Amino acid sequence: ETTTEITAEVTEETTETTVSSISYDYEAAYIQTINDYVANYTADQELLFNLIRFDDSGIPALTITCQYYNVSMYIYRDGAVHQVIDRWGYGAFGINGYEYALEQGVIYYSDADYAGALRYDNYLTLTENYEFESICGDLHSQYFEGEVPGDTYLDTPLYYVDGQQVSEEVYRT
Repeated sequence: ETTTEITAEVTEETTETTVSSISYDYEAAYIQTINDYVANYTADQELLFNLIRFDDSGIPALTITCQYYNVSMYIYRDGAVHQVIDRWGYGAFGINGYEYALEQGVIYYSDADYAGALRYDNYLTLTENYEFESICGDLHSQYFEGEVPGDTYLDTPLYYVDGQQVSEEVYRT
């Protein structure tokens, strides 16, 4: 176990800060998580494992991907591994994949239906209960007007934020 601890004192001549200690116990916990996942894995597709800098905690998140099918993500907090994504599908049904903002704790994905005519942009962040929630509502861009897609096809998109139609400028911000 490696622990880093920096303590300091503030004087008139210098300003120093205190950095909280970071535990590297996550490495053994992630190895156990990978071993458990592989032991229970029954599909034929190759698995990919990765550590990503999901948030600014200093502890990477573990991703396990069945390439072109689904992804799972785990984070190590409070001395335990928490599964925060459980085989989220991608590569079909309009979701190309998931992106994250480096060290910002935000996941983005776009879901496109009707050959891309309907698109839902989604931005998610992790709650204290280790569950993802939308941080800015579902943002919609669609080329249809009416109750059922295809009622009226428009040449320009309509933009929605939290169910309200807005201008393209408001949507982009």
